[in-house]
Amino acid sequence: MSRPGWCLQRLDDVPGGDEWLTHRERTVQAGLVVAKRRADWRLGRFTAKRLVASTLACDVDAIEVVATDEGAPAVLVGGRPSRARLSISHRDGRSVATLSTDATAVGCDLELAEPRSEAFVREWLDDRERAALAVNPLPPSLVVNLLWTGKEAAAKALGGGLRLDVRGFVVCPGQGEPVDGWRPLRVECSSEGRVLTGWWREEGDDVLTIVADPPPDLPRRVEL
Repeated sequence: MSRPGWCLQRLDDVPGGDEWLTHRERTVQAGLVVAKRRADWRLGRFTAKRLVASTLACDVDAIEVVATDEGAPAVLVGGRPSRARLSISHRDGRSVATLSTDATAVGCDLELAEPRSEAFVREWLDDRERAALAVNPLPPSLVVNLLWTGKEAAAKALGGGLRLDVRGFVVCPGQGEPVDGWRPLRVECSSEGRVLTGWWREEGDDVLTIVADPPPDLPRRVEL
């Protein structure tokens, strides 16, 4: 059973220069004309590179993170494709990356546990999710964002991201006390004919979810 590693970084952690980016990455960055989009991209790439370097015990300078045709991040080490599978998420100056080293498909998502509108709930949550939301003892703002992170993380693990219609995904959080801060969840992706499993946790004011296929062991925080 794979045990994905993960780490979190903030905008202040990102170096000011571009020496840690490869030539191809700098070319991608040059095309990002919106300042916030460029800052988020840099934060995500830096977080991913730190995680890969710490996990694979290699130099940050040897790592390149490129986008596949589907838009998912792929890892190259020394110019060669790696078996490691990577997922990145960022929100409000914070970024999370998760990595599996054995080709296990992974997806992660990070969201602020903020209130969502009734229109959002009606648009994106399934009838079963709305019914579960009504009886869940956790704060509604936390549960709604938990359900949303489960959908996004599952879509990333499936390789399609939000190109997939996540309204057809049903997130079922597990019950019970957390283990090392993590609680289990299941995502029924009926539109894809798949069921994925993973874990979620409260990380400060955020909700962090990691989903993998095949089922993952408890995620491991990687010290940078």
